[in-house]
Amino acid sequence: MTVSPQAGGSESVRLSVLGVGRNATVILAPGEKLYIVETSFGDDAPGYDGSLADDGFAMVDQNGYVVNTFSV
Repeated sequence: MTVSPQAGGSESVRLSVLGVGRNATVILAPGEKLYIVETSFGDDAPGYDGSLADDGFAMVDQNGYVVNTFSV
């Protein structure tokens, strides 16, 4: 994950899945947050995630309402 400041207080967040070649970039407006959602820890170990199919992301606005969900 790489976070870069943008004009007007926004942030650009680039998400990359190492070794798989998948990536996504999202722009967070001021006050928005990005959460990483891991639905099953059974495939994970320190430094290793055996399956990305159970991983997702949720963007929420300044009031905590979900504005977008996605996977990489």
